[in-house]
Amino acid sequence: MPWDARRPGGGADGGPEASGAARSRAQKQCRKSSFAFYQAVRDLLPVWLLEDMRASEAFHWDERGRAAAYSPSEALLYALVHDHQAYAHYLLATFPRRALAPPSA
Repeated sequence: MPWDARRPGGGADGGPEASGAARSRAQKQCRKSSFAFYQAVRDLLPVWLLEDMRASEAFHWDERGRAAAYSPSEALLYALVHDHQAYAHYLLATFPRRALAPPSA
C-alpha cells in the first residue's frame, strides 16, 4: 500500500516524528477506506466491486498494529446489517468457514 505506515523510517528524515506522522496519515486513510466500504455495502453496490474493495484496501489496524483488510466475517457483518443478500450469499458460498469465524477485535 502506498500509504502503509510500516515503511522503514516512515518519512523523509527517518526520525520518530516522521514515523508518527506516517502512522497518523495511514490511520486516517484506513478510516476513509472503511467508511467508503461501509457506504458501498449500504448502497448495495455489485458483489464484484465490494469484494474487490475488501480484498485490496486496508480498513483497520490488526492486533500487530498494521493496516489490514476486512476478513470475510467482518464483511459479512456489513452485508447482514445492510441487508445486502447477494454479498452475504457470495461470502458464505466462497468462504464458508472464514465468513462464519469470529471477527477480529
